[in-house]
Amino acid sequence: MKKYTIYIKKYFPFIILLVIGIIIFSVKGPRQPGSVGIPAKYLTEKQKFIEVVPLDSSIGKNISDIEETTPELVVKNKEPPRAGLTQTYLYDNKNAIAFQTVSDETGKILAISRTPLSEPERDADSLMRTLGVGAPEGVMYPKGAIMGTAYVYPSIGVAFVFNIETRQVHSVINFEIMSLTQFKQMFSTVYQDTPDKSAY
Repeated sequence: MKKYTIYIKKYFPFIILLVIGIIIFSVKGPRQPGSVGIPAKYLTEKQKFIEVVPLDSSIGKNISDIEETTPELVVKNKEPPRAGLTQTYLYDNKNAIAFQTVSDETGKILAISRTPLSEPERDADSLMRTLGVGAPEGVMYPKGAIMGTAYVYPSIGVAFVFNIETRQVHSVINFEIMSLTQFKQMFSTVYQDTPDKSAY
């Protein structure tokens, strides 16, 4: 009995730490799949966006405010408004990233697109797992391109363009939650419902 008492005294601190660890684990629970790495950060209960750089989370903000408060952003081109929407091409000198934004007549940013930057973004299947999405709500095709398929998820505000064979992602798009019809109208100069046969 004395022998066991000595062992208990000797290992008592370790036993306490083990018990504390078990309690913490039972309260917090195991880490959920997909919680490691980038995307999927919530704006609201439904809205998700792929966030790697600060500009990714600028949906709903004013384009002029973003330009003024982010000196590393340079406006490369701004197309004339079309149907009340303006496309602006920006370049981030600090991170060497090109962005394309779509804003309304008030300057409110409705969509931002860029090339993939993080590892989870570069593969279509990996990106879908990270975002927790399955079959797309809409499928579109880039105009003037032989290859490329756009998976659109308007209910969460995310789309991406990728090579259907290699699964390599070419661009990711964050946008304000809207209907698929509104998305098609917004990107009517960039994407269409069928592959562009004129590009072959």
